[in-house]
Amino acid sequence: NGAFLGSVLAIEDEASLRSALQRSLKARGIDATVIATAREALTLVKEQGLRPDVLLCDYNLRGSSDGIETIKSLRVALGFNIPAVVMTGDIRSQTMNLISAQGLTALIKPFSADELLDALRGQEKLVITARTSSHSVAGLHRY
Repeated sequence: NGAFLGSVLAIEDEASLRSALQRSLKARGIDATVIATAREALTLVKEQGLRPDVLLCDYNLRGSSDGIETIKSLRVALGFNIPAVVMTGDIRSQTMNLISAQGLTALIKPFSADELLDALRGQEKLVITARTSSHSVAGLHRY
């Protein structure tokens, strides 16, 4: 039926976009935790045991590192190379190159609910591989 069956942790600092994401994901029956900051995400993972299947992260997060660094930190905290999508309105080639160089999918803002669902479905095949890979956090280092 084309549904996305995994759970999503979404990090978006703009309140209006956060509530739109929450509504959109809930309307499609997707188990989603939608929060505002990288710090909240790390707290949920480290202290409350949240284990999402996919990350959906804004590229430009106020008050913290960018979405790529946030995803790296969450991957280390989770202990596996969780599939991730970066949401951005910044379509400069430098930004797109940074995102793709990390093996991440870019979802260009503004996007439709269908485009969001397609991006998440594109990550599904990576979920099982990421959770079972013996090289799960290869290339990620704490600094």
